[in-house]
Amino acid sequence: MKAPDRFIKSHDDWKLNAIRVQWIIIPLGLCAVTSSVLVAAFTAEMGIFWTKVVSTASALSVGYIAYFQLPKKLNDLWRGWRHFNGYLALYEADKIDLERLTAEYAKAEEMLGVIEIKPDIVVPPKTK
Repeated sequence: MKAPDRFIKSHDDWKLNAIRVQWIIIPLGLCAVTSSVLVAAFTAEMGIFWTKVVSTASALSVGYIAYFQLPKKLNDLWRGWRHFNGYLALYEADKIDLERLTAEYAKAEEMLGVIEIKPDIVVPPKTK
């Protein structure tokens, strides 16, 4: 039995969003690591200006990854997608009913959550 179109569409969207987040994390991670190595190895050769530019690129890349908790978001997206993927297969094989599929869809959506930010990375929390 075919699952309702809205479930299929959401499931496809989750996969697409996970791929998009991967395509954001990879270049940011490469930039952070490469920039850090360049600064560590070639500070004298780059001069003050380029050292600042490359250091800033590294800091921004690490900051974006950490501030928006992109690895956690990616994990949440794939976890929700895999969870619901299994239940879609069960539904299509007539092993579960629509009510169960709907309950598992809600669980998968809860796994996905929203993009969380960590403002204390940029502004440390106040201590008493």
